[in-house]
Amino acid sequence: MPSTPLVLLAHAAATLFMVGLIWFVQVVHYPLFSRVVGPPRSPPTRGESGPALGGPRPGGGSSSPTCCAPRCGPDAGG
Repeated sequence: MPSTPLVLLAHAAATLFMVGLIWFVQVVHYPLFSRVVGPPRSPPTRGESGPALGGPRPGGGSSSPTCCAPRCGPDAGG
């Protein structure tokens, strides 16, 4: 069974390692990442990206999940 000072030393070493890693990511990596990716953009509009979500699907299918459900109610016609 490990002694208490050894456990505390391992915990301190792991804590300091994680502090260093988080510091590196925040101070070094994120500023460099913004140079590669570029500034944030707004999402493309409908004209730039094709039909919006919920529009017609290729092949003529409908995007509505109830397209094939039987109609019911007073205007069902039958």
